[in-house]
Amino acid sequence: MANGRLPTYFGIISLEKIKKRNNMKKTLLCIAFSILGVYSYGQRRPLHKAVPFKDANAAKAYLQNQADSLKFSGNVLVMQNGKDLIKESYGLASKEKNIPINIDTKINLGSINKAFTAVCVLQLIEAGKINFEDKITKYIPELKANMANEISIRNLLEMKSGLGSYWDSPIFLDNYKNLRNLEDYVPIIAAYSLSSKPGTERQYSNSSYELLGILVQRVSGQNYYDYVRENVYKKAGMVNTDAFERDKSVQNLAQGYSKFKVGEDFETQLPPERQYAFNYNVNDRSPVKGTAAGGGFSTVDDMKQFVYTLTSNQLLSKTSTDLLINHFRDSPDRNPVYNIRGGSTGINSVVFYNASKDLLIIVLCNYDPPVGSEVARRLIATFNS
Repeated sequence: MANGRLPTYFGIISLEKIKKRNNMKKTLLCIAFSILGVYSYGQRRPLHKAVPFKDANAAKAYLQNQADSLKFSGNVLVMQNGKDLIKESYGLASKEKNIPINIDTKINLGSINKAFTAVCVLQLIEAGKINFEDKITKYIPELKANMANEISIRNLLEMKSGLGSYWDSPIFLDNYKNLRNLEDYVPIIAAYSLSSKPGTERQYSNSSYELLGILVQRVSGQNYYDYVRENVYKKAGMVNTDAFERDKSVQNLAQGYSKFKVGEDFETQLPPERQYAFNYNVNDRSPVKGTAAGGGFSTVDDMKQFVYTLTSNQLLSKTSTDLLINHFRDSPDRNPVYNIRGGSTGINSVVFYNASKDLLIIVLCNYDPPVGSEVARRLIATFNS
């Protein structure tokens, strides 16, 4: 981004501080997504060692206790060798209506949507419609020439584009509740300059994945949302996954809940009585519809389908699948562990798969980070040891 690095948690941008500095309207938008697995909070404090549970029953008892004390809400799946070790629902999908979460409840994925977008791009590369080294200006000429002429598709996938995110854009802040089409993001991103030379520095970038989504729809000739439904969700058998519009009635869709009020962020020091008071509905704090960079909804069963379909090379060739699972880092072998996650106010989702042990752990949580990620870490420590 033009104004340099920003404090992040799973890619979460502290917008309140940016807006105060720029005298913009004071609406808190802590929007975040992460596919890179960065753990940080506030000043990036080190994580404590995750304490394993004695067994699956102990884990379920702990989760129920956390839910009963309003410290956890969401769905949890632990599966190994085709057997469900844990498959449980906790908490409420709607606190306002007292609707409990069930195993088919659709919960916000945050940045996990980036994985779907990457699959779409790699499919188009395999089809010969685009190339890794193509410059993005070839497909999105509206971008500044000095920006787009340097950024390749590879740079965008690797998050080495030199672009950050657009959350402090006045255009975005004034219109985020009405953004329903990816093309709406073009003028927002086009207003920025590069913060580093493309290809030289890995910088977390939501803007990069919005551009990849726009690329998908311009090259394929289909709306991005239609393309991903047909070429990812349908092929993987994902029947409850989409970028639902949250201002419309959607059956069994979870609301997200935060302990932070509007005007507060993840660096706000809260009193002890509010540390687990996830009482604030965040439905209107982010764009009304998910994008290519994040914000879509899914279920634990759908995410299971995605992982198994992807890792068995049914969505992409083995070569492309290896590249995706290795997060576009050069490696002669596929990493046996595939780990993707997303987090923001009222969102904390984790998908962990160790192919060498056929161990799948999915936590979809509708509370702030690190609630879901802490549960996932303990489950990983228990079953992946």
